[in-house]
Amino acid sequence: HGNSTIRNFEAHGVAISHVSRGPPGVSHGVAPITVDQSSGENSIVIVLGAGGLLSPEDVRKAQPAFAEAGRPPGGVLLAQLEVPLETTLEALSLARAADLTTVLNTAPAPSQGLPDALWPLVDIVVANEPELAALAAAPTATNADV
Repeated sequence: HGNSTIRNFEAHGVAISHVSRGPPGVSHGVAPITVDQSSGENSIVIVLGAGGLLSPEDVRKAQPAFAEAGRPPGGVLLAQLEVPLETTLEALSLARAADLTTVLNTAPAPSQGLPDALWPLVDIVVANEPELAALAAAPTATNADV
């Protein structure tokens, strides 16, 4: 699906100069979702694929794009945790240095939590109930809990 995704990006004006491909034989990641019909709770199994190979060095190569995105009227970096954590941290650091607004979707939340160094780099956190419960180490079942 990589070629069709890149063509779709191009057709919609998304810059692809920093899009890279994984090595031959490495597939893209998948995240199938199952839903328990009785409770409505979902479960997601994540297979990183090529995303698991994205490195902080790969992100540093795209630093000029961060700087350009930070020019008025300002840009946004949307990050998530489906790539190695150190890669997400590097992207957030470069975005902060470029004065971008940073948004972190905390899925999938690691069972060991996230490092304290991450939070000052994030302006907006997007967390589903399971991720919020894992990160807060507190109940999140009701509005009062949250």
